[in-house]
Amino acid sequence: MYIKFRNRFISVILVLAGRCSYSHGNGTVFINLEEPMFGITDTVKFGSEDGSGEGEITGSEDQGTALPHLVVADGNGHPCLLATLNATLQVYYRVPEVIVHETYIAFADIQLPVDVSAQGVCAPDASSLLLDWGNATFDVNMTFTRKVSEIKGENSTWSLTSISVTYNLSNTDIFKASTTKETVTVDRQRLSLFGTQVGNTHACDQDIDVQLGSIDRGVKLTFHNVNIAAFGVTSRKYPEGIDYCLKTDHYGPGEEILVPLTVASILSFFAVSIVIGYVITRKLIRIKEQNSYKQMA
Repeated sequence: MYIKFRNRFISVILVLAGRCSYSHGNGTVFINLEEPMFGITDTVKFGSEDGSGEGEITGSEDQGTALPHLVVADGNGHPCLLATLNATLQVYYRVPEVIVHETYIAFADIQLPVDVSAQGVCAPDASSLLLDWGNATFDVNMTFTRKVSEIKGENSTWSLTSISVTYNLSNTDIFKASTTKETVTVDRQRLSLFGTQVGNTHACDQDIDVQLGSIDRGVKLTFHNVNIAAFGVTSRKYPEGIDYCLKTDHYGPGEEILVPLTVASILSFFAVSIVIGYVITRKLIRIKEQNSYKQMA
């Protein structure tokens, strides 16, 4: 029983960490939920033949690596959203093992291709950027929301407020050993990423993680080297004003449990305090009773 519990604990820790110490390099990691983990891992990259060509995409050099530069135009053909970014997706999915009748968690690392297809919609208070690639295997939809300041004279701001990712498990070239043709969509709402003044560019050279869904059916989306202007765009060039990302600009799974964890910590503190108070009170009563017996004797 101890060995089985230990193996389950190690498997869960490895899934949470998103790492595997045993690798062979063909695209997918398999983690047994019941027994010791066996795995193979690599990063899947798409070539130019996978891009659909929709939208306007130009190359941007960043430390020798070409990044997709995306331009979204409004109904009149005027640029309204600019984005240059690099991103990776770590997709988790379940794989049944037919021989021993067990279930594994597999995950594949997907790199956003340079020739990703981009579309978008711009409105006064909300803009969206839709990315798709891999012959409809992946869709990433990002929504940016404008917030008017309640303080007179203060500029309005915008931020990335929601993300949804759709992936097709029928593509077994990417999702090794997948036995389903299911299309899965996971999303994350009420975000506040890349907060920036309207008319400015958001720039971030840090890795920003966003967890969508669960550890056995979800996606960890990581942004790298981001430049985005979602509102107040007047040309195909980025606005000169720049707002840089904060070191705390991170949205892993911890944020969703922060409030209940804080409440649980407070309740635990009060519970421990009550127990300690009870023990001290009982001790004082016992001492008082012993003194009373001595006086009577």
